[in-house]
Amino acid sequence: MRHRASRGGSPDSPSSGAPDASRSSRPAGPHPLVAVLLVAVVALVSGGLVYLLLGTTSQSPAPTASPPTTAPPVAPGSVGPGSGVATTGLHTSGAAILAPDGQRFAPYGFVLECLAMQDLSCEHPSDPGLTDSAKIEAAASFWHANAVRLQVAQEHLFSSSPYDTAYLAALDSEVQLANHLGMVVSITLQEEDFSGPPLPTASAEHFWTFMARHFASSPGVVFDLYNEPKLLPYQGQDWLWNIWRNGGQVSVNGVDDTFVGMQALVDAVRATGADNLIVAEGNGNDHDLTEVTTHLLTGGNIAYGFEPNLKIHSQTPAQWDTAFGDASATVPLVMDAFRDYATGSDCLADTPTVLPQLFAYLVAHHLGLLVWTLDAGNTFVGANPDQPTSYPDGVTQLCVPHDHQHRAIAVGSGVGYNPDTNTNGPGADILGFFRAHSATLTLPPPA
Repeated sequence: MRHRASRGGSPDSPSSGAPDASRSSRPAGPHPLVAVLLVAVVALVSGGLVYLLLGTTSQSPAPTASPPTTAPPVAPGSVGPGSGVATTGLHTSGAAILAPDGQRFAPYGFVLECLAMQDLSCEHPSDPGLTDSAKIEAAASFWHANAVRLQVAQEHLFSSSPYDTAYLAALDSEVQLANHLGMVVSITLQEEDFSGPPLPTASAEHFWTFMARHFASSPGVVFDLYNEPKLLPYQGQDWLWNIWRNGGQVSVNGVDDTFVGMQALVDAVRATGADNLIVAEGNGNDHDLTEVTTHLLTGGNIAYGFEPNLKIHSQTPAQWDTAFGDASATVPLVMDAFRDYATGSDCLADTPTVLPQLFAYLVAHHLGLLVWTLDAGNTFVGANPDQPTSYPDGVTQLCVPHDHQHRAIAVGSGVGYNPDTNTNGPGADILGFFRAHSATLTLPPPA
């Protein structure tokens, strides 16, 4: 049998927070009766606000995965599971996701794919000049978004040893811009453009050890473990969900794959001391939560992802109840990559009527929406992110053939559409939904 090659990478990462205190010797401590505390006063003057942060420090253990590394200490202000200190970022409470101020939070925003594309152009062919940064700014200023989801490829991050500094700098720049504009950033491990496996392998543990160390002190960063798990239920749903959670070896069409499972990725994150909110997407390309409540992950501060796309079999409240609504009453959920395309076999011609009903359903269940994606022909017209697509009265959704990038393919004469000039789409409805319900966060500064 053929075996899929393992993709590895060094998890070493520069700290995004305080300097590494472990590199200097510490003077003799105070009297044993005096508790050892570290008071970190971080003053950030922004808009007239001064933040004072008080936190304990801890030394995170070295990871067990090869290559061996020495983990940097957790920066003041960040916390680890079981520390007894509340996280300064997003956190879960029962089935709710809460903001740093304790108020219920629902993300409204867009998924941006540029950093996971092979060519790293960061510009979609149909909207020249609109870089990720321009889209992030438009998401905040025009679309009233409070979140963006950045898809990241470990193939780029570890393309040089120990990591690609330019690539990490590009990611940092986008994260910092979004956080500065009051938006939470969800980082997703995305490997589709590199023909990645259907579930995470051991290299994903290296990736998340690196990411967790780098963003442990960033309260505005969320970790979305793996984009659209795709393993099929060859031996039934119980088997599939056990592999999803715990990993295992699977042989399909003569190829052996060993998957690590979502729990191993959670463990890798928590071993660094990072307590950032984690999102684990469901099976079936993020469309299946059937057994999530019996395969919950441990480690605290964990939500689960789902794509509430409109389809022939997903267009009524009863269908939404079964797919994700019922689960939202017991576990924290993130609607993490909604798609409404004029192309594809799943296209729903009645979208202009059903979409407002879906939005009302999401509000009733305290759920927001991340939309894939902010681009021409889908959410906006041409190269104008402030000109949303719309469904004029009486118009139905176009349903035409498409390629793997959901760009229309002309079949015969006049069949298909041009995404560069198309005006028909959900943009105006999405804009109205975000304007009515998105609440911008006041994020604590990085420690």
